[in-house]
Amino acid sequence: MTLRLTETATGNHPKFAIVGQDGNPYTQVGRPVYGDGTTLDIPPGSRYAIAVTMPKQGDLVLEFPPDSKATEITDPAVLYTNNGTKNTPAVLGNLSVDPKYISYADGFLCSRPRR
Repeated sequence: MTLRLTETATGNHPKFAIVGQDGNPYTQVGRPVYGDGTTLDIPPGSRYAIAVTMPKQGDLVLEFPPDSKATEITDPAVLYTNNGTKNTPAVLGNLSVDPKYISYADGFLCSRPRR
C-alpha cells in the first residue's frame, strides 16, 4: 500500500519522517527506502509510526495515490450463480481486476484536532 501526504493549501507533498516500525521505535528519524521520500510503501502486515508537521495554512491529508507499478490481474475463476435449485451452477472463466478500482481507504479515518 502506498501512502502520500498532501498539504491542501499548497498541494505540496512533504517527505515522510518514520519514527518506528511494527511497534519498535527508531533511534533516529528514518526516510522511505524508495523514491524521493514523499511516498511510503507499506508491505502487507507492517505498521509504521510517522511524525508530521502541520502546515500553517490548510490541512494535511493522508492519501492513497495510484500505484504506477500496479498492473491488471487476470486469473482463472469460478462464478457461482443462483438458479433457484439445490444444485447451484458454476461457470468457469477469468476474473480481471484493474488496480485503479481498488480502494485502500475504506474504513480509514483521519481527524485533525481543532485549534
